[in-house]
Amino acid sequence: MLRLLLAFVLIVMVKGEGCCPPKAWEGYAITMAGLMKDGVPYSAKCFLTYHTNDTLGMIEMEGNITIDRWLTQKIRVIRDINKNLEYFIMDGRCSKKPMARKILECISENASLVLNTYLGAGPEKLAVKVYRFIDGNIEVYSTVTSSACIPVVEVTTGIHPTTNAEFMEVSQLSGITIGVKDPSVFDIPSICYSADISSDYVHIMSRWMPSGFY
Repeated sequence: MLRLLLAFVLIVMVKGEGCCPPKAWEGYAITMAGLMKDGVPYSAKCFLTYHTNDTLGMIEMEGNITIDRWLTQKIRVIRDINKNLEYFIMDGRCSKKPMARKILECISENASLVLNTYLGAGPEKLAVKVYRFIDGNIEVYSTVTSSACIPVVEVTTGIHPTTNAEFMEVSQLSGITIGVKDPSVFDIPSICYSADISSDYVHIMSRWMPSGFY
């Protein structure tokens, strides 16, 4: 049975300060996730390229996902925020489903500023801010760069929006650059135009994709 032991540190949280990232950026995301459903633990890990453009309302991810150490699947996901749809392209096929969670463009001013700190050491250290906020049944700790509000680490816990199961997700981003070099990554493949609402298999895969940074 999956047990998560959390150490709580007494810290002062400051209200009334939020921030917004650049409208478009890209990089790499590593995500580790665990979920408890009916007393049975599940786990997954992803390594993905990640592209986002808030002006277009589009997110694209592509890479490998491994579930419970036995199933590894190459997957591509395109999220159309304006239409509230996400497309899953696997094995030359495409399915779609409504997005389970609203993607937030900014960290709200209602978020709590937990900590001003830095990653690394010496002249190479990166100044960051740690925010905490609640999104429905989900609690999020988001670490962003102090200068540009670019997400670096995100820890999400709570009740999963599609399974109603307890879950925890930790995502780390790296290699981030401002802008998206190839906007065609957001083009919906033609095989998705007539795609059906997704199968149970796609719903299983969708549980493990990063919830969305913010």
